[in-house]
Amino acid sequence: MEEPLSRLGVMPLRLIKSPDGAARIHIPSAMQAEPVQPSQEAMDLEEFLVAAVPSDDAEHWREALERSAAQMEPYTIEFRLLQSAGSTRWLRHTAAPTRMDDGTVSWTGVALDITDARRLEEQREQAESRLAAAEALLKARDREFQLVEEIAKLGHWTWSHDPSSQRGGGRSRYSPGAAAIFGVPPGALEVTDEDYVENFVHPDDREAFEAAVAALLTDSSGRNSREYRIRRVDGAERWVHEVEEVLLRRDGRPVETAGIIQDITERKQAELALREREERLHAALDVSRTSTYRWNLRTNAIQEDDSIDRLIGVESGAIRNLEDYFTHVHPADRDALAAAAARSAREGTDLAVDYRVIRPDGAVLWMSERGRIFFDDHGKPLYMTGAIADITERKMFEEHQRLLLAELSHRVKNTLAVVHSIALQTLRRSSSLDAFAESFRGRISALSRAHSLLTRSQWRSAGLEELVNQTLAPYGTVGSNAIQVSGPRIGLRPKPALALALVLHELATNAVKYGSLSTPAGRLSIRWELGPRETLVIDWREVAGPPAAEPRTRGFGRTLIERAVAHELDGSVRYEFLPIGLVCQIAVPLTSELSAEASRPGPGLSEVLVRESDG
Repeated sequence: MEEPLSRLGVMPLRLIKSPDGAARIHIPSAMQAEPVQPSQEAMDLEEFLVAAVPSDDAEHWREALERSAAQMEPYTIEFRLLQSAGSTRWLRHTAAPTRMDDGTVSWTGVALDITDARRLEEQREQAESRLAAAEALLKARDREFQLVEEIAKLGHWTWSHDPSSQRGGGRSRYSPGAAAIFGVPPGALEVTDEDYVENFVHPDDREAFEAAVAALLTDSSGRNSREYRIRRVDGAERWVHEVEEVLLRRDGRPVETAGIIQDITERKQAELALREREERLHAALDVSRTSTYRWNLRTNAIQEDDSIDRLIGVESGAIRNLEDYFTHVHPADRDALAAAAARSAREGTDLAVDYRVIRPDGAVLWMSERGRIFFDDHGKPLYMTGAIADITERKMFEEHQRLLLAELSHRVKNTLAVVHSIALQTLRRSSSLDAFAESFRGRISALSRAHSLLTRSQWRSAGLEELVNQTLAPYGTVGSNAIQVSGPRIGLRPKPALALALVLHELATNAVKYGSLSTPAGRLSIRWELGPRETLVIDWREVAGPPAAEPRTRGFGRTLIERAVAHELDGSVRYEFLPIGLVCQIAVPLTSELSAEASRPGPGLSEVLVRESDG
C-alpha cells in the first residue's frame, strides 16, 4: 500500500508515545529525508523533528500532539519537510489517537504532499499582492493625472464613431478635467457630436471644426491637432488645443478616437499681447527709422532685424557679422566706430557713437548707435544688444541750423552796416533833425518789412510781388486805380530782397513827395518781366502827376538806389523824366530758374532766383 499511496501523494504515518513521554515515529520510505536513514523503520520523534522539520513547524507538531493526547482528539498540521540539496516539501498530516492497554498512545494517520498546492497558494497570494499594489499605484497615478489635469487645465476624451453616420457621428465622453474646461459640474461629460458643436464650439469656428472632423474620416493616419474657441456653459469664451489619435478597423475605417484637450486661453492672450507689443515696436521702429541687433562677442555673429537691411539698402540676411556691416560704414568713420566698439567690449561700457554709412545707390546716411554689453556668470562679455537709428534728417537739420545761424549772423552784420550807412548818409543830407528822423524812419521800416517777409520763409526767399505790396502798402491800396502791380512769380534771395526793398522804398517816397502819388489823380504802375539774356526788368512808371524834372543835385535816395542795384543786385538803373511823370527801369541778371523740387508756378508764370553778390 505504501508505494501506490506515495505516488498519489498520500503516505501512512504512525506515532507511538510511551507512558514515560518518549515518542517514536514510523516513517514511510517516500517521506524519508536525507538526515533520516532509509534502514530505519522507526526513530525517535525528536530526532526526526530536529533533523527533517524546521523548528517553528516542529513546535507546532509538539503542541498538536500534547493537545491530542490530553483530549484524545485527532489533529491536523501542515509542516515542511527538508529534502536533500536544500529543497523543501509541504505535507499536511492528519492523525487520530488511540490509547493502548499498556497506557501508551498511538496515532495513526496519513501525510498528504501539498507542495504543489502550497506553491499555487503562494503564487496566488503573490499575484493578489501585486494586483493590490498595481491597483494602489493605478489609483495614485489616476490622482496624479487628475492633479495634472487640474493644474494644466487639461482633460481627456474618447470619441466612439458611428459607422452608420455619413459624418462619423457618435458620442464623446469627456473626463472630469475636460468637463471642468467647459464649466460643467464635476463628473464625466458625455454628449453627441451635434450637441457638442451646438453647445460648446464657438459659432465662428464651427465650420472649420466640422471640416476637420470630416477630414478625419478620409485621412485617419497619424496624430491630429487643432486649436479653436469654445463657449463655456457660463457664456465665457475660451481657447482650447486638442491632440487626437484614431483607432482603425481592419478595413481602415475609424472605430474610436482618443485625445486630450487643454485650455490655452492664457497662452493665446499672451501671444496676442506679445503680437500687439511687437506690432507697436515695429511701428515705432519704422516710424523712427530705428533697427535693433544682437552682436555675439565670441563668434562675432550679428543677429539683426530686417530694418537694418532696409536702411542700408541690402538684401535681407546680407549682414551676418561685424565685417559685413563695416563694408557699408563710411571709410572716414570706420576707425572711430571700431575703436568705440572695442572699448565698449573691453571695458563693459555702453556704446554711444554717431557715424555715416553708404548705401549701394551712393546715398550717405547718418546713423546713431547705442548698445549695451551683457556678461556671463564669470564676468566675461557675452553679447551686445543695441539699436541703430537713422538720424540723417536730424543731422541735415542741425547743418541747416548751423548754416542758418551763420547766415543770420552775416545778415545781421550786413544789416547793421546798411543801417549805419543809411543813418550817416541821411543825417549828412538832412536839413533838420526832423527831416532826418522822417527819412531814417521810413528806410528802417522798409528794411523791417523785408525782414518780416524773409522770416516767414525761414530766410530762404521772398516773393517779388509780396515785397512790392508790402513796400507800397503805407502809400495806398495796391490793386486800386492809383497803384497797379503785375508780373510773373519771382523768388528773391535774402540779400537781393533787402536791397530791392530799399530801392522800392526810395522810389515810393519820391513818388509821394514829388511824383504821381502826391496828387489825387496820379497813378503808379509797377510791372516786371523776364527780358532777354536771363534778365529781370522792373518798370516803375508814374503818370498823371506833376511833370518829372531831373534834379539839379544828386540826393541820397538816388545814390542809394543806384548803389544798391549796382553792388547788391549786379544790375543797372535807367531814369526817364517825362512830362507825365517819372519812369525808372531796373535790369537785374538772374542766376537760374527754381529747381524742380520747388512749387511750380501756374500757367504762364516763371519763378526765378535773383543772384546774390559776394559783397
